Amino acid sequence: MATLPRPVPFGNSLLDSLPRNARELVGKSCGPAHIKSGEILCEPTDRIQRVYFPTTAYISLIAPALGTETLEVGMVGNEGMFGITVLST
Repeated sequence: MATLPRPVPFGNSLLDSLPRNARELVGKSCGPAHIKSGEILCEPTDRIQRVYFPTTAYISLIAPALGTETLEVGMVGNEGMFGITVLST
């Protein structure tokens, strides 16, 4: 009996851990995003339009502080996703 080839991993641990049928479903509605260093994906008051599953880089989560200062409050790498709060809206 021939076996079906395993879908190519996305390179993101969260997506790669999904069952095959869920991974294929997600894969149909995802595409690569080429993001430049320093690019702002979302402002604090913006409605999230897209979610990101990093594969080869990190996304810094920056929060405004006093005046013009900012704080890096977290990072998302190839183990997770950016935009998870979209699930609660």
